[in-house]
Amino acid sequence: MKTLILSFALLFGGYCSFAQGLVAMETEAAPAPAKKSILNVFTANADYKTLVKDYTNELYEKPNDLSLYSNRAKAYIGLKDYKKAIADYNRILSVDMENTEAYYNRGLAYMKVNDYRNALNDMTRVIKRNPEDIDALHYRAVCKATLFDPAGAIQDFTTLIKLEPDNLDNYYERGIYRYETYDSEGACADWAKIRDTDPRAARAMKKYCK
Repeated sequence: MKTLILSFALLFGGYCSFAQGLVAMETEAAPAPAKKSILNVFTANADYKTLVKDYTNELYEKPNDLSLYSNRAKAYIGLKDYKKAIADYNRILSVDMENTEAYYNRGLAYMKVNDYRNALNDMTRVIKRNPEDIDALHYRAVCKATLFDPAGAIQDFTTLIKLEPDNLDNYYERGIYRYETYDSEGACADWAKIRDTDPRAARAMKKYCK
């Protein structure tokens, strides 16, 4: 069976109180750059139930083939059965502890079941192997904010700004968490940098900056 790719974008909420309200308020923002797919898609009309069955049958014959566990995990994600996907990634990582893709995908699956602590740990493992992994940095920042660590989120967004100086979202979101940590001056400075091109920042400045 040929390797299948699943296209899957994740959107997560769950920020701290102020940040949550501010993010929810802003619906006119420029679209965020596409994050690395949790997988990179099967086909548009994939039959995930059949795929799970097929990969399971193949695993009876090849119980040590980690690629089959990986593909089945992706099919489980297609079914939104995140716990079973996590179990397959656990199996992969029990054998191959250097599998960065498995850590990344498992981290996203953890986020979908609101296990942000384990998700943060997985994204951190990815970042240790590739300190410039933009997507892992972004999702780790989300995890930190959700776990009431806005200062940690600020650190990751600061790194993201160095890596992506033209990405307006990074300035906007860092501003949110700076405001959350009572650094209104820093928040307003971030929003001021992008207010002419990002209506969210202009509105935030009008409401929160003197």
